[in-house]
Amino acid sequence: MKLCPDCNNQLPSADFNKRNKDGLQRVCRACERAYYQKNKARIAERDHKRRNQNACATCGVACDNRSTQCRNCNLKAGPTHPGWKGSDVGYFRAHQRRSANDPASKHSCVECGESAAEWCYNHNDPNDRQEMYRGYVLTYSCDPNYYEPRCVPCHRQYDKANRNENLNDS
Repeated sequence: MKLCPDCNNQLPSADFNKRNKDGLQRVCRACERAYYQKNKARIAERDHKRRNQNACATCGVACDNRSTQCRNCNLKAGPTHPGWKGSDVGYFRAHQRRSANDPASKHSCVECGESAAEWCYNHNDPNDRQEMYRGYVLTYSCDPNYYEPRCVPCHRQYDKANRNENLNDS
């Protein structure tokens, strides 16, 4: 049993939504519903303002309140972005950078000529990097010029062949 401060009724716990320190909302469901119905327009306007408060400085699309750029423009920002790390990035961020401005889907696979789906590291960068991920050694480059467009089957085949060569070199 819990006392609802709005209607001053002692009600069973089942009449309260779960939320607060005691696990229940401050007011009962009936009072919460009445408050929402009374203030529906004001709440909707407030929520709309919160969602659309910021527009991307680059493209004008609505974005997160904590950001001045939408996700797409943020990825494309490069050295002008305040969080830019230069070449101090990992495997996944290096691939994200390569895809941000020029998606692989706009190109043909260098192996079979089909529509490409992914950028594939060509293992020609003398300054390539390696990172462990789920038991695999991932080799990558921070320089986007060392990536080639490939379809998924060709990319998997290329990586498998390269992985076997690297194992034979060891």
